[in-house]
Amino acid sequence: MKKISILLIAIVFVVSSFLLYPNRKDRASLYMSALTERNQVKKFQKLEEYFTKYTKNGKKVKNITSTLYIQLVETSLKAKKFDKTVFYAEKALKCEKLSDGDKLDVKMALVRYYAFVKKDTDSMNKLIEEIKSCKTKDKIQNFDSIYLTQIQKIQIAMSTSDTKTVESTKTHMLEAFKLYESNPSEQNAKIIYFFAKKLYDEFDSPEDAVLGLEKICSSEEANIKYIDILARWYKADDKYEEAVKYLIKSYTIKADSKKAYNIAYVFSELDADKAMAYYAESIVRGTDKVYVDKSREKLTKLYKEEKGEGLSEEELTQEIEKIIEEAKNRLKTDN
Repeated sequence: MKKISILLIAIVFVVSSFLLYPNRKDRASLYMSALTERNQVKKFQKLEEYFTKYTKNGKKVKNITSTLYIQLVETSLKAKKFDKTVFYAEKALKCEKLSDGDKLDVKMALVRYYAFVKKDTDSMNKLIEEIKSCKTKDKIQNFDSIYLTQIQKIQIAMSTSDTKTVESTKTHMLEAFKLYESNPSEQNAKIIYFFAKKLYDEFDSPEDAVLGLEKICSSEEANIKYIDILARWYKADDKYEEAVKYLIKSYTIKADSKKAYNIAYVFSELDADKAMAYYAESIVRGTDKVYVDKSREKLTKLYKEEKGEGLSEEELTQEIEKIIEEAKNRLKTDN
């Protein structure tokens, strides 16, 4: 009788193992499918399906992995399921499986949520203070670059709506400088440009505006778009020496007839010889017939005014051709 009982128990164990194994396999397959899904909406749907089906809405703790809640919070945010972000964040912060570092990431996601929906800034600021307090308390490696930089970006991005006066706009731009200094990325440059453009276009404050663009145009990796804008602003304000400095910087990055013409045009207010040299380069570049023709016309007129008094048309033409030939040789040497 005892042997029969042992045999029955063994049979039940084997049968139940076969019944449970597919369940475990399906569960693992769904979870991996969710983690590798690129479409954020579909990814969130799969994660929710896993959460509902296999954790029984969080009640079956053994099927909750250390990353599940983090994935649910982050993905709901990316999929713009904002009501779900708060729901899963609250569960995550109560989950004992999550480390203090994991919970810090959840709090950071909640800060991004409040910034997206633009409401309940009191709760957002409370979370920010909680996150900042962890710097000394938990001694997390690379805390500033991981968390404080994110917070700074969010706060500056939210401040773009507070640009009703010159002073507030300038203050926020100066705050953006600190972010750019710690991380001179294109995204951070865009933030500075936003404030600078506001100051220039809406508040007629060019001196403050160029301060912003000078900041993002000073490096060797500066975006040519901002360099060209800064040159244009200086030129419009009749600050020719500053304008030509950035025109030449842009020309060095990407040379063409139009840029050479613009440099020459500004130099005509400063140095006639340099103006003629750049008009000649515009002709030699030959990238835009309109500017090639305009450059030849300006070069001829400028030379006649500065050095061609008393020359015949033939002699004038010869002198112009010499300047163009010098430009050809100069560009060959540079290349």
